[in-house]
Amino acid sequence: MVLGETQISLRGGRRIRLSDIAEVKDSFAEQRNYAKMDGRQVVSISMEKSKGSSDVTVYDESMKVLAQIEKENPKIKFTQLFTSVDYTKQQYHSAVAAMVEGAVLAVIVVFLFLRDWRATVISAMAIPLSAIPAFWFMDLLGFSLN
Repeated sequence: MVLGETQISLRGGRRIRLSDIAEVKDSFAEQRNYAKMDGRQVVSISMEKSKGSSDVTVYDESMKVLAQIEKENPKIKFTQLFTSVDYTKQQYHSAVAAMVEGAVLAVIVVFLFLRDWRATVISAMAIPLSAIPAFWFMDLLGFSLN
């Protein structure tokens, strides 16, 4: 069967046939569900990230692949109906803004209570010098802000 001969790329540059990992057969099945958009029947695709992966990375990479498919096949048009990635990106930016606000307020409080520029400069330098290695180690250990 032609579909079973479809090549699938794996890590390390290896390639296998679809028929090596799945049973491919030409058959007929009753339609159990359908999707419509603007009153027309369409093909619906749902993408989900695997455990431990970044939904933002999966989203960005899948958008690149879908754009490439659209470019190669002018008759195909993908329309995104829903994504939770916008919420994730918004929460990330909110967290970064909160960290910056917290650092600025900490420096202001140190200056207001101690009235010492030297202590203020030391605290202003200590905050990023402690946060940067913390996030670096988190990245090394596989943790993310996601």
